[in-house]
Amino acid sequence: MEEEGPGGGAGARQEAREAVVCGKLNLRDSTLCRDAGPILAGCQCFACGKHTRAYIHHLINTREILGDVLLHIHNQHHYAQFFGAIRESIRTGTFEAYSARFLEKRKHMR
Repeated sequence: MEEEGPGGGAGARQEAREAVVCGKLNLRDSTLCRDAGPILAGCQCFACGKHTRAYIHHLINTREILGDVLLHIHNQHHYAQFFGAIRESIRTGTFEAYSARFLEKRKHMR
């Protein structure tokens, strides 16, 4: 069973998945020591729902195993969303367009 995005429906789910795919964040960066936001805004994983960037920053910098566990939970969710978007685009016959959009977004990240 898939969750619907804020706007509802398959299109909103795919847009939410695409937004998650293109993010990068250095959780060791000292600017995050007071950041009360989730790892990724809008992410529905346990780590983002229950813990802040500041807390995870602390865990990572003090080498607490919970930091790695929370990042693993977030990354597993992230990949599940990514591959879900790929499966959805294949099912609906829009994989080539999805792939082109994904690659275009990745170009701008470098």
